[in-house]
Amino acid sequence: ATSSSFTPDAFNAVGTYYFYVTITLNGNGCGSATSNTAEVIVVPDPVIDNQPLATQTLCQNSLPTHLSVSVSGGVGTYSYQWYTNTTNTNIGGTPIAGASNQSFVPNTDTVGNQYYYCVVTQTGAGCNVTSDVSTITIVPAPAITSHPIDSQVCENGNPNTLTVNYTNGTGTPSYQWYVNTSNNNTTGSPIAGANNDSYNPPATTVGTLFYYCEVTFSSGGCTNIVSNTAEVVIYPLPTIDSQPIT
Repeated sequence: ATSSSFTPDAFNAVGTYYFYVTITLNGNGCGSATSNTAEVIVVPDPVIDNQPLATQTLCQNSLPTHLSVSVSGGVGTYSYQWYTNTTNTNIGGTPIAGASNQSFVPNTDTVGNQYYYCVVTQTGAGCNVTSDVSTITIVPAPAITSHPIDSQVCENGNPNTLTVNYTNGTGTPSYQWYVNTSNNNTTGSPIAGANNDSYNPPATTVGTLFYYCEVTFSSGGCTNIVSNTAEVVIYPLPTIDSQPIT
């Protein structure tokens, strides 16, 4: 360190350090001069106290849980920048325009995996920290693939078992069957205990009723899906109107 300028090496220990320089000349009797001290304060690196949610599996176009970080330590004002990546790493991602707050709402309009992380910097020299990666898995929205079918039977007969099947979505499905006097799948009444993917309608009352099923999902923000209606017609038992003559 014998030049007019000096850059201290990286500090491996927290503390306060002082530097000064002594200038000497080779002229006869010139003596030397000593500068004032320069104080360098080394503080602990900032740390992320709360990492963003590690994983989320969501339906397409659903509302995700916000990603957020909280930071302590370091020195100076915190600045945030969120990044997106195509691989599960917090290096080499692409900065997201406008995502410069402590929290961030990821996009859910594209099916597949997306990876996010946040880099926090400070006004203090060399103070920065990077969060862990948050993995967002987007799956297609659920859809009914098999609807219940109509039945026409006599009173006390055996109508078709009503069944629904679906595809996509995430989470555990729950089923609720409804009965309606009109041919629509919006204004029916829930049937007590009809909570499976299939239902056997009764055939004890003559008339026409309409049945449908609503499927809900326990997680992932998936929208409820509703089947088409199945028309179940119950006819009176046949009777002989004209008997043979004795």
